[in-house]
Amino acid sequence: MSIGLGFCLSVPLARRARRRTSCCRGSVWLYTYVFRGTPLYVQLLLCYTGLYSLQVVRDHILLSEFFRSGMNCTLLAFTLNNTCAYTTEIFPGAIKATPYGEIEAARAYGMSTFTLIAA
Repeated sequence: MSIGLGFCLSVPLARRARRRTSCCRGSVWLYTYVFRGTPLYVQLLLCYTGLYSLQVVRDHILLSEFFRSGMNCTLLAFTLNNTCAYTTEIFPGAIKATPYGEIEAARAYGMSTFTLIAA
């Protein structure tokens, strides 16, 4: 499940990483730097004990139920660290390595932008 969720999050983040504005690139870089730079065990502890101790999370009924379960916290940590952060670093390189002629051929064939991204 974390692979599917991480993929769905990493594709838009990879596109943001390829934008020219420094705000977009900087925010994605900071996310990947933090999540790839800290150990997964620390992220699991922060997700399970740290986030639930916040008053905002305990006051919100849906968030308190979500963070009360250890499985949900583990899924969130695995999704953000293992799948999304690492895949977000891989995809911009793949996008950059794709020759423009292939993109041009796909557009000539009639593929939409969504199909180009997914394929």
